[in-house]
Amino acid sequence: MLSDIENHWAIKAINLLVDRQIILGYPDGTFRPNAPVTRAEFATLMCKMFDDAPIIQEAIAYKDVADNYWAKSNIEQATRRGFFAGYPDGTFRPQQPIPRVQALIVLAAHLQHRIPEDPAEILRQYFDDGAEIPNYARERIAAGAIENLVVNYPEVRQLKPNQNATRGEIAAFLCQALRPKDVVSWEYIAYSNLFAIPPKFDYAAKFSEGLANVMVNGQNCFIDREENIVITLASDIISVGAFSEGMASVNIDYKRGYIDREGTLAIPAKFSLYPVYDFAEGLALAKLYDQTKWGYINKSGDWQILPEFDGGGSFSQGLAQVRMGSEWGYIDREGNSIIEPKFSEAGQFSEGLAPVKFNHQWGYINRDGDWVIQPEFVRAENFSDGVAKVFKGDKYYLVDTSGNITSILPNWLASLGFSEGLAPWGTGEGRVGNLIQPLRYGYVDATGKTIIQPQFYGAEPFSEGLAVVQLNGHYDGGSWGEASQGMPPEYFRIVRGGKYGYIAKP
Repeated sequence: MLSDIENHWAIKAINLLVDRQIILGYPDGTFRPNAPVTRAEFATLMCKMFDDAPIIQEAIAYKDVADNYWAKSNIEQATRRGFFAGYPDGTFRPQQPIPRVQALIVLAAHLQHRIPEDPAEILRQYFDDGAEIPNYARERIAAGAIENLVVNYPEVRQLKPNQNATRGEIAAFLCQALRPKDVVSWEYIAYSNLFAIPPKFDYAAKFSEGLANVMVNGQNCFIDREENIVITLASDIISVGAFSEGMASVNIDYKRGYIDREGTLAIPAKFSLYPVYDFAEGLALAKLYDQTKWGYINKSGDWQILPEFDGGGSFSQGLAQVRMGSEWGYIDREGNSIIEPKFSEAGQFSEGLAPVKFNHQWGYINRDGDWVIQPEFVRAENFSDGVAKVFKGDKYYLVDTSGNITSILPNWLASLGFSEGLAPWGTGEGRVGNLIQPLRYGYVDATGKTIIQPQFYGAEPFSEGLAVVQLNGHYDGGSWGEASQGMPPEYFRIVRGGKYGYIAKP
């Protein structure tokens, strides 16, 4: 047991590396976590960490490394494996303390971290002192930053690139390279300045009505935008939805109920769990778990519209789509039939129009049930900001409320989930041998321009100005989806593990 690391911030990383005999303590039982690390010591650590790295070049006979020097063999191996290069004057300078920037770029280069599209922007996002990074190291530091290799303590946005690395810091860097679970405290990772709430949750969902569902130390709860825990959920709640009109659906014993903003069970769990419908305009579509017909409940859990439908949707602009047999129509909040069932599919009203499918084609009707845009599309979505996305032939279009085409969208962009002007988008190179090349997500605007550089393992659409993103996850082995609608298959891979946080729109 090392005697001087009990209260050190990197204790978990140090202990893990000591257990693996990658880094050792001193004979007196100390570790000396704040002592500097020399280039010779770091070369030795790299050889221990990556002892299976291939030989890629000949050893160099450094004129300042004597034959009897304790680390001569490790320095030669580190050179042959491409970890290190000497100086132009033929020296290695083994006793020179290694700066943080050098240690990080050695690791980033060996791990072959992908250089981001705009390294300067990444450095600006992550570090307040990025201008101090030497030019030769800027691309590798940017790559290491988005791979969460960098650990800064106690000021997470101060890289201090030219400061000598300590033994504790080197232990943290090496652990980030190993990616062991729960070793380096997320408090010390270098966050992007996009983060409004740091990545420290095991699960996180979107914000809705100012609250978001997260897992904090194994506890399922809701937080506000200042990270305050507002609601702690009861242990019998299996899962929970987002708040809508002050109510959130909950899964209790695989039945659906609703809690209020105090976390109190306002409507007992007695309804069918799937599909889940939120409250809209004071009503929610529901079905008793042992029944077959759907109706609408109010916020007391009583039937406002008796269950007599074979399917339905949420209210919007005073109307809701309902299914009788195989045909869809629309009712008002009193349950009166406003537009008779005659469509094979139907969507919600938005901006006075609703997409409906008739004779195998989609078009748009008004609240009187009259055609405003004739059915001619393969697919059609709701209107938002005066335009709707439709698919016709082999292309996506935006149409206005008169049906006029306003623009043609690239298929890959049209298939994304735009919200608040941005959509998550992934980039990656695909398979390398039997491995899957790491994929990163950023955000694009409606023109396809990158607004937030790809740097996250997972990303969700924006909601209330914030978006859930995931760091340091891993991809489920081989879980690739088929390419569709022009999207690359990488987009469908499943990410496991990692931590979740929230970024703000730039």
